[in-house]
Amino acid sequence: DVDRGLLEDWLSSQLPVYMHPSLLLSVSSLPLTRNGKIDRKQLSSREVVLTVAETYVAATTATEQVLVNIWEELLAVGRVGIYDNFFSLGGHSIIIIRMLNKTRQEGWDLQLKDFFVYQHIAALAAVVDERRSSELTVADAVGAGGSGHLLKLMTGGDQAPVFIIPGSGGICDGYDELAILFKGISPVYGIQMPGVLAGESPLETISAIAIQHISWIKEVYAAGPYRFIAHSFGAHVAFEMARLLESTGEKVEWVVMLDSSTTLNKVDLTNMERDMPEEERIDFVVRAAGAVFEGHQQIADTHKYWLDDLKSAMRGLDMRGMAAYLSAFVKEKTNDYSESMDFLTRLIQLRVSNVVMTNQVEGCIQSPLIIARALESRWTETDEYLGWAAHASDIRMLEVSGDHLSMTKDPHIAVLLTYLKDTGMVPF
Repeated sequence: DVDRGLLEDWLSSQLPVYMHPSLLLSVSSLPLTRNGKIDRKQLSSREVVLTVAETYVAATTATEQVLVNIWEELLAVGRVGIYDNFFSLGGHSIIIIRMLNKTRQEGWDLQLKDFFVYQHIAALAAVVDERRSSELTVADAVGAGGSGHLLKLMTGGDQAPVFIIPGSGGICDGYDELAILFKGISPVYGIQMPGVLAGESPLETISAIAIQHISWIKEVYAAGPYRFIAHSFGAHVAFEMARLLESTGEKVEWVVMLDSSTTLNKVDLTNMERDMPEEERIDFVVRAAGAVFEGHQQIADTHKYWLDDLKSAMRGLDMRGMAAYLSAFVKEKTNDYSESMDFLTRLIQLRVSNVVMTNQVEGCIQSPLIIARALESRWTETDEYLGWAAHASDIRMLEVSGDHLSMTKDPHIAVLLTYLKDTGMVPF
């Protein structure tokens, strides 16, 4: 017999989130082909009969019972067992935000990342109880530090931590597979940009973002050396962070830039506000928001009924103003305007603010700068270093399979760790 909970926890520690199985099925043997290989067709055609009663395990502790009650309420399911998978029951990011509200009312220290790592109640309850009973420091707690802006994506390892700076979306939830590369090597922190949390507004310059990020990372790693991996828009922030740290005598061990040029984006947005027709700017902002809202069923009326009114009201505004107006407009159109919807509207404003931001790269850094280019990205720059060669004393280029987004996922991103090890940047 295998302990299902232990097996799921082990799988969670070894596999990226998207590969976590929602169902574990015990079979007496695996069907084989004549060549001795697993017959996947026969295996997939086997009839699986699974009922709630066969897999249901009731709560045995007070913490588990509180979580069961929260899941049943927010997931709108009849009965939840402590080994039922959150995402298999229909969970998604919006429900996670609502769950965070509920768990914080209980006084529990849970973070967004926890719901992705601990996907059933037995594991999540154990984490809650451990944190309440132990003497964890701020830096040791998953997601702690940086006033809630540092998301600990990977624990363990005795080398210097790696800090991930996200693209224009401003959040690090999608970089799990990048973080898992450093399992057993370095702790990995994702930096959530200013504007993500309630009561915040996006910062409007790269320099301001970099200064704030440096303040946060020093809460968990005061004296370096520092390691940065930055994606897209985040590369500009990482460069400025490295430049500022080096200017004060601190050591930056290396900086990896994933698919980013010195012009911020593959499309030069420096004069976007001035040169792009107003209707195109309105469409840009609406597209950035509409799919998110409708995809999570947060809009009371169908898109076509409110879109014309929204576009008309946004005329005459700059793009940041459009995003702010859109947030207020959506308040009136939602089924249930709550912290989850507030979170989404903040993300829309953050993305728009970052996309329209201008930045003139200045100066030069001494730390090794690795420019990782996605093979499927269509860069117009003839310079293989995407404009960064003039800004680094030691610059290298690495090609990564995949496109601008998929390059951060397995199996594409695995080449990065191989490169870092082969060049001695990550000792092993």
